[in-house]
Amino acid sequence: MRYNVQTHNYNGYAAGCRCDVCKAAKAAYMRDRRTPDRERNSSFTHGTRAGYEEHRCTCTKCRTAHLASDRRYTGRTRPEAQRARRARERAARDGA
Repeated sequence: MRYNVQTHNYNGYAAGCRCDVCKAAKAAYMRDRRTPDRERNSSFTHGTRAGYEEHRCTCTKCRTAHLASDRRYTGRTRPEAQRARRARERAARDGA
């Protein structure tokens, strides 16, 4: 099957072309996407919500900041949220 691809690069691969040039471009793109941002861009500050969410850093400082931000947003910890959800489910089931 022939594809009407104007350029042979990642966009050509996305359009369906599987020539060696397009496959190499796709492989390079995926290799770059798998590299965490913290290795590509080490200029961000660790221990921030943005470090975890935007730069995909999973160090202890960034994970802790993300969890603290999430708790401030939801107003409770995960076990508390799970207990509340289960209580609502039980109430809905028993009340039905």
